[in-house]
Amino acid sequence: HEWPAEALYSVAKQQLMAGNVELPNFEGSLRLFQTIHMNVESASQKFLQVNKRHVYVTPTSYLELLSSFLNILALKRKQVGTQQHRYKVGLEKIGDAEEQVSGLQQMLVEKKPALEKTQKEVAEMMEVIKVDKAAAEEVSDAVAKEEAEAQVKAQATQVIKDDAQRDLDEALPALEVAVQCLKKL
Repeated sequence: HEWPAEALYSVAKQQLMAGNVELPNFEGSLRLFQTIHMNVESASQKFLQVNKRHVYVTPTSYLELLSSFLNILALKRKQVGTQQHRYKVGLEKIGDAEEQVSGLQQMLVEKKPALEKTQKEVAEMMEVIKVDKAAAEEVSDAVAKEEAEAQVKAQATQVIKDDAQRDLDEALPALEVAVQCLKKL
């Protein structure tokens, strides 16, 4: 019940054309399917002779071969298409990144003089701040010293004031008595 070679060729051509399949070597692919099926039939006959077991190779087997080929081809083309899309998108992103890097490099080149000027100004400002800080520390130390001296003087003054207040408190009653005596005169 083997199919003739031309029937295999004709069925393969019909199936591939119905699937709108475009192959670089269409004729070669048709001959390949024909040869595969014929070789499988031959191998099944040898298997029967050696092992005394039947392996049936039917027209359905051939149609399954063609159908599997079409399914796998469609799947692989879809995968390749997806990879091509990813590759294209990746290249676009790399191109965009290159443009951005180029723009940033140009901006750095343009802003480098301003950056150097700012760094110089900051360094000068830091020197001024150091000098001002040193002067402020000197003033702070002098103020602290004067404050300590003023505290000592304030304590001494307080002692004198307290002593004078005591003396005044003692003298006021005597003054009052003298004023009373004078009024009586």
